[in-house]
Amino acid sequence: MNSIKIIPLEAKHKENVIEVIVAAFDGYPLMNLFFGDTYKRSTKALWQYIFDISPIQNSLLLGATVRDELQGVIFASPPKTEKTQDESAIADLEEKLVEEIGKEAAEFFDLYFKLKSDRQPSQPHFYVNALGVHPRNQRMGIGSALLEHIQMLSDRHPESNGVALDTETEQNVAYYQRLGYQVSSKSNFDYVKIWFMFRDQNRTVHDLPY
Repeated sequence: MNSIKIIPLEAKHKENVIEVIVAAFDGYPLMNLFFGDTYKRSTKALWQYIFDISPIQNSLLLGATVRDELQGVIFASPPKTEKTQDESAIADLEEKLVEEIGKEAAEFFDLYFKLKSDRQPSQPHFYVNALGVHPRNQRMGIGSALLEHIQMLSDRHPESNGVALDTETEQNVAYYQRLGYQVSSKSNFDYVKIWFMFRDQNRTVHDLPY
């Protein structure tokens, strides 16, 4: 396979990212719970929101390309900092998102993020909020390359103790375990089962791809 390149995502990538994400999470339990029949339209609104809010919240939005074509996306949060955020801008973006996806879906998101917050490790860490690879390009090492990049960032971060994530499919649990993650807790969110996982910091320093 051709070399996988990890790149920071910008506004010019937005449409390609939405294409990848819509395909990657089609039929995913949590997305069905949140959006139901409005999945494609609501997913587009959600990722437009993520693009706009990521720089404000100091989040990471990265893509994996092969031959300059976007194949996978990862959205992650670094350890919390004291960086001042534009609360007014955040409120405006959140209000726009609610208008796009509806109040019920927005309330589900609030409950879900509260659950995620309650289950996160107490020590500083990176959190993978979303990882998606287009189905036609899965099982080619793209998801692993994106995760490994976040793990490298965690290794280099002076305060991070590892990488945490959650998944809603048992098949993914085995996949993450092969990459060194362990189940830290389990929970039920409505009818969806969630596994929370954590990979301890290995403290190995790597050179970053960019």
